[in-house]
Amino acid sequence: MIVVTTHDSLEPIKGGGAIRTRKLASELAKRGVEVLIVAPSIKSRIDGLKVLNLPVLNNRASISAMLYYSFKFLYILVVNSKSISAVWAHNAASGSVAVFFGKIFGKKIVLDVTDIHSGYMKIEQSNFFKKKLIALIEEIEFSAFRNADKVIVATNYMKLVLQQKGVLEENIRVIYDGVDAEVFREKHNQKNSVPVIIHHGGMEKQDGVHLIIQAAKYLKTRGFRCRFVLAGGSFEKKKYYMKMALEYGVGDLVEFPDWMPFESLVELLRTSDIGIVSRTRNLPNDTVTTLKLFEYMSVGLIPVVPNLKGITEVCIDGENSLVFEADDATSLAKAILQAASSDECVSKISLNARSKAKEFDWERQINQIADETLNI
Repeated sequence: MIVVTTHDSLEPIKGGGAIRTRKLASELAKRGVEVLIVAPSIKSRIDGLKVLNLPVLNNRASISAMLYYSFKFLYILVVNSKSISAVWAHNAASGSVAVFFGKIFGKKIVLDVTDIHSGYMKIEQSNFFKKKLIALIEEIEFSAFRNADKVIVATNYMKLVLQQKGVLEENIRVIYDGVDAEVFREKHNQKNSVPVIIHHGGMEKQDGVHLIIQAAKYLKTRGFRCRFVLAGGSFEKKKYYMKMALEYGVGDLVEFPDWMPFESLVELLRTSDIGIVSRTRNLPNDTVTTLKLFEYMSVGLIPVVPNLKGITEVCIDGENSLVFEADDATSLAKAILQAASSDECVSKISLNARSKAKEFDWERQINQIADETLNI
């Protein structure tokens, strides 16, 4: 039996890791493998597979919450140890526990790494105690990567970072995130009265939402008419950025829609024109691509993205996207202007973006992840 696990909620789906985890579990089962899912979920079965529930962890989880999560997961693994042949774990929260279990019980461990969580913690650090705690978490995280039987990463730059931290090159495989082209279909053939510019997903500090609001002010002062839609984020984060938009005088340009079901989000993308990834420059952001990028591309939006290392493995400025200088709101605003200024440019980039997205179809990506999981 293979245990498939993540700290992301599988039902309801929250976080990119949830999609990878659910799709992999289904693919392994399709291949005749006995699969046990261990993850946060309000359902005891997903896609016909048994689920053992774990508590939800988020970016603001307390130490006690993390310890409870870890001990509960370890307990589940130990109780089922006789039946387990391998564990596939998405990211470090579950991966660190899985590696510890694997070393004690002699089980094969595959870590699927799409984020360096300790790196995000550093962005928010504030005091001496927290810095020391984050340093310890970072060591545990990279120790797990070094001791896993195989590590699957989402970009070539992440592979390089892990090698520099002592992970053996022969243990690392690069498999990018993906997109379901049948779900994220080509955008509607309609002309909006003004360009609709969307950002969806998290609104944490590393997501760079403040840059979008600053760019909106730059555009408004130059008479450029447009509409920003910032979907996602917690109630607290929305409230914070709504206040910022008012302070910058762009409350009339920036919308913060309420939570919407997945299908409605897809339709929102298909009626937009430009998709923004605004992440700031730091190590963890340099190592990822983000799911939203592939969703923008699949729909045929013009992706406007920062020149971060992982993202520019996929995005070529002027070909399948427009690339701006990370952390620079003016550069972002100018890229938006460029995306809206030329129908010929927009048509070419949109077509190339959709073509590029086909290289990252989820079926292909998950098949590769399943192959690597079974070949240990």
